[in-house]
Amino acid sequence: MNNRFYEVFYLAFYTLSELSLKQMIINQNLIIMFKLFNMGGPLFMGILTLIFFVILAIAVFNLFLIIRDDFKDIAETRKKLAYIKSLGLFAFISGILGQLIGLFSAFTAIEKAMDISPAILAGGLKVSMITVIYGTVIFLLSYLFWFLLDYLAGRKTA
Repeated sequence: MNNRFYEVFYLAFYTLSELSLKQMIINQNLIIMFKLFNMGGPLFMGILTLIFFVILAIAVFNLFLIIRDDFKDIAETRKKLAYIKSLGLFAFISGILGQLIGLFSAFTAIEKAMDISPAILAGGLKVSMITVIYGTVIFLLSYLFWFLLDYLAGRKTA
């Protein structure tokens, strides 16, 4: 009886420890994501995130239209799908604009400080790349969504 209790206790503890380990990994990834979001500047990162959600909404809406054969003209559907590409390009350009504004403010601070170490300069350049990377990822995902939806729409009409 005692051994069975310990076996069940060990199994329950092991399961909880595995679950908590997975939860800790998820929490660490979320913390890293929030740190990058704040380091990249909440204004531009927020704008890029909003653009990404709009792209997702347009893609999902058009996917449902394509699946249900609810579109009448392929030219009109492709015109609507072009919004996905345009918003992706806008996200990319917004990321570059965020980097340029961040670099401008960093160089202004460096100019006032006069003497700056290369490590601090490299850290500032690294932080300035966050918005560009995020904008580029959104741009690539939007083109992937557009390509897949355009392919599906073309197959439905053929």
